[in-house]
Amino acid sequence: LPILQHIWGWFLELSRSRSSGGFGPNPISYQEIRAWSELTGVRPDNIEVQTIQVLDLTYLSVQADEIRKRSQKR
Repeated sequence: LPILQHIWGWFLELSRSRSSGGFGPNPISYQEIRAWSELTGVRPDNIEVQTIQVLDLTYLSVQADEIRKRSQKR
């Protein structure tokens, strides 16, 4: 889906700077999206921001599953 390629790129940029806590990676916040937008000059519309959030929820879900699998092996 070429129409989503730019959003995937934005998500990857944002994800590289995400913080993490004792339970794994933290979600990308609106504040982080806003700061990224101001620094890069990219102005995502509401649907693009929502798409980034859906990608982030999916990413976090996969990461949580991986963490659970690793902890069960111990």
